[in-house]
Amino acid sequence: MDDSYRHLYLYAKGHYERTTIMEDLKVIIGKRSMILPEHVSEENVLLVTSNAVGTNLNFIKFIHILSDIRRYYKINDFTTLILLTILSHMRFMDIADLNFDLGIADAKILPLQKKTFTGI
Repeated sequence: MDDSYRHLYLYAKGHYERTTIMEDLKVIIGKRSMILPEHVSEENVLLVTSNAVGTNLNFIKFIHILSDIRRYYKINDFTTLILLTILSHMRFMDIADLNFDLGIADAKILPLQKKTFTGI
């Protein structure tokens, strides 16, 4: 896994503000690919985000997460359901399991999340 996926992980882990998931991911992927977001299709978003998790997400685990998210959020839109499942997996992945330095979020890509988690 190369570090060109790091902003997807930073987005999944809540380092960027969220507006519309699909539009946000198009911006991130567009910056990564050096193209305008409007030229990034939903299929591109699905392909790139699924490639970002690579072999870290086995099929059985994927189905369980998909089912839980569908039930909890009552989502019927398949594309959104898949993206939320992938982002959920990315969010809870241990940083040590990534083969690259996660680095920090970049305000030139998307606005940074203003709230920070300080613990319990």
